Order: sequence, then C-alpha cells, then structure tokens
Amino acid sequence: MIKSILNFPVQVLQNIGAAFNKFVQACNRPLKSSVMSLKGLISSLFVASVIFALFFFVGPFGAAEYTGSNKTLLITLASAAGFVGMCISEYALPFLFKRYFDKNKWNVSREISLYAIRFFAVGSLVMVICNQTGLAKFDLPLVLLQFTAIGTGIGLLFSFIKENALRKKYESGSEAINDKLQHYAPKENNKMLFPVLAFVGSNDKISIVPNQLISVTVDKYTSKFSYQSFFGVVDKSLDIQEREVRNELSKHGQFIQLSNNEFTNAHAIYKTKADASGYLVHIAKQENPIRLSGKFEKVLENL
Repeated sequence: MIKSILNFPVQVLQNIGAAFNKFVQACNRPLKSSVMSLKGLISSLFVASVIFALFFFVGPFGAAEYTGSNKTLLITLASAAGFVGMCISEYALPFLFKRYFDKNKWNVSREISLYAIRFFAVGSLVMVICNQTGLAKFDLPLVLLQFTAIGTGIGLLFSFIKENALRKKYESGSEAINDKLQHYAPKENNKMLFPVLAFVGSNDKISIVPNQLISVTVDKYTSKFSYQSFFGVVDKSLDIQEREVRNELSKHGQFIQLSNNEFTNAHAIYKTKADASGYLVHIAKQENPIRLSGKFEKVLENL
C-alpha cells in the first residue's frame, strides 16, 4: 500500500512523459503545405470578408459606437489590412524564408506555427489600423497576444485534423495504386517495331530499349539518366536540351512524370507509400523514394 502511494507520482510523471513524447512525434509527422498557392489567396479573401462582416454587423471593441460617415470606408480599410496580413504569411514570408517553408519538409508543427503567424500578422495590422483611425480601440499588445494564442490553439486542433484526414486519404489511394501497378500495361506504340530510346548529348549518347531506362532527372541543358545494363545500374549525365529528352520519352507510354523535372519508368515502380504530405514512390534500383509532386498525383491514380 505504502509502496503504491510512493510510486504514484513516478507513474504520473512517466505517463506525462509518454504523452509528451507521443505529442512530439505527432507534431513531426509530414503534412501537405498550402503556402505559395491559390489556396492562400482564397483564404486571404475569406479572412477579409469575415473581418468586414464582423465590424459591420457586430462592431466589437467599440466599433458599434463609431458614428462617423466614413465608417464603411474604415471597415473596408481594416478588411484590407487583414488581407495584407494573410498575404504576408502566405506569400511574403515563405518567399523570404524558403528553407523554413520548404514544402518537402513541412510537418504538423510548422503548420501550427503558420496559424500563429497568420493570426499575429492579421491581428497586428487590423488592430493598429483600427486604433489609428478610431474605428475601434484595442489594448495592445495584450489583446494581440491573446488573439495570437487563440489562433495557435485553433491551429493545433485544425492541423491534427488535417493531418489525420489527408493521411487516411493518401493511404487509401496508395493501396489502390499498388494494386494497379501489379496489373499495369502501358499502351504500346504500334508504329515502332523495335522501339529504342536514343539520347544524343554534346558529350556522349545513350541508346537503349525503353525497359532498360529506370528514371530521368531533366534540367534545361543537362539531364541525368539511370538505366539497367548487363553490368548493373548505370548513372550517366548528358549535356542535352530538356525538350529533346521530353520529346523522346513522350513516344513511349510507360514513362510517367513524378515532378516538374523527374520521370520514371512505370515498370520500375514497385510500390508507393503515403503520409499526409502525399505519395512516396519507391523505384527499383534506387535507394531513396521520390516524393510525388501534388500536381502529378493524378498520373499515378489514373494508371
């Protein structure tokens, strides 16, 4: 009995520690980012509309008592400030701090921080404009800190909901893709009796049958090829224009695009995995999987 009582605080601390570790692990889960996209503009317009409706119909923080003839103009100005605040968090900051907002490294914790940034940017601009014009009176910085804390709490909830929903969506899609890969058969080019891929660069050339080519990473003037030879996998770079590579690959239906500059042989894909950030494509003879770009998701889903 005494031993149980003495061990109780230890068990509580252990449970708290275990819960905290689970929380940290959940915060590190990958998540699809929406910054620098059309969704950011739509969200900015939505926030501006909410601010306008809030001040026009509700009139918080003394705005209801404002009787000036320019009230509608000031409310519009406050809404515009909210729009600018959202654009700062959705476009300006991601452009300036590209490393932090890297979509390939985006996770739940960064999504939560984005909510805090959004609420702080919108709140600070709107509150300053309202205080300066007399439309409303905010006790800065106390109200701004409270507003940002509330936004962070909302972000915490919404980020975990978003991660869970997207993870289930992509896991389901991944299962369907893996099933399709087992029965995948590309359309054959009937005009080519003995199909051959020929890439001629200024420094070298490659001539192989389509099934030998595993993947290609194209650049404007240089492309890296990975293909199977009698001696194993060969990685070779050619000084060749991107359009020539794309034109040659387009003649064979088995090559699919995974990102703006990456192509792979669909026969070389042996499985896909998924998380809340999208699909991870595992390619034969390659150590690391390739993250499928969002705009090419339909390419795999419609195999």
